[in-house]
Amino acid sequence: MSAPPNANLSIGVGLNPGSAPVNSKIQRFNLEVFIPRIIASCIVVAVGSVSFVVTCIIILNLLTSSSRSPNKAFPIFTLSGGLGIILVTSVPIFLVLIHAKVSHVFPATMRKRRIERLKTEMAPEKIGCMVLHTLSTILLMLGMILLGPREFSQVSVMCQNTRRCLNGFMVFPLLVGMFLSCRLTFAHYFRNGALVNYPCIKQHRFIQGKSAFASALRMAWRSALRDVPFFCLTFVVLGNQFSKWLSQYVELGFSYEPFWTDWRFFLSMLIFAVVLVTVHEFSWAIFQIFITQHHEFEISQELDPPLSLLTALEDESNLQLNYLAHMDFCHLAQHSPLRRKSVFALSPIEGDQSEKRLLYQQPPSW
Repeated sequence: MSAPPNANLSIGVGLNPGSAPVNSKIQRFNLEVFIPRIIASCIVVAVGSVSFVVTCIIILNLLTSSSRSPNKAFPIFTLSGGLGIILVTSVPIFLVLIHAKVSHVFPATMRKRRIERLKTEMAPEKIGCMVLHTLSTILLMLGMILLGPREFSQVSVMCQNTRRCLNGFMVFPLLVGMFLSCRLTFAHYFRNGALVNYPCIKQHRFIQGKSAFASALRMAWRSALRDVPFFCLTFVVLGNQFSKWLSQYVELGFSYEPFWTDWRFFLSMLIFAVVLVTVHEFSWAIFQIFITQHHEFEISQELDPPLSLLTALEDESNLQLNYLAHMDFCHLAQHSPLRRKSVFALSPIEGDQSEKRLLYQQPPSW
């Protein structure tokens, strides 16, 4: 179903005829909400990056411990392993504490809606999809780290410095983990309505199965082309300092000569980023489809594209709720699945409409 002519109006528009819309066409830039979320995102990225690096160090020590003497490998593994276990187990608790500390600056009404949403919408299928979504990304990272060095090290056309880096189990996957954690963290806030760019009714591409693969691949390439230059800059700025710091815990086995000038090195890094982001996009699409597959409803004949949003709003019948629900369902493909689920969890169409009217008049939940 294509978007109606006036589909660019806000979904949160008031239901009474002649009433002013509560949500504007473009959501206002709210510093009171945006700044604490940026701070929380930075802390989350820092903690997640440290945990990721320490986990990689543990894996590298396990892989390289056979080539060392036991007296040299055991203290290094004990230090990094103990620190990694503490960080990995404490990350969920630490994130909850961060949320508790940051949430006090949110408006009271927003905080109340967030608490109610967490109480009513943490369904088992949602938790299961989130776990599978996270595990798919982690497993892909670990697979590239464990299998990538041995495959790339067999390529004879690379320069010697790049080969030394790859034989040393590749420094760049560690940095890729840090920079991708930053990108995915901010993407999470965009997708959940923290910064929503209306209108996006025409962007329901994941509902159309025939174009899902092309859309996910196109998004992956765009993300990689945007993020890889930033990663390259970070890699060059850190340069040998990160390698020297890492070599204190892991024997990388390569010299500190500049190896970032080899274009093949960055080409392999680009391919790595595209594959990782593609898997991430597909897992997110599967999560969205699974969480909403039980809430799709039949659209009546009155809701054909010629019917405009203004015409629906002027109608006092339940047609306006059907129409807005369908518009919001299309909107769901990219943003705020939890808000959509809460709407369908309320009374049926023929029942009391007060709760649904109030929910549609409110801004989307954060």
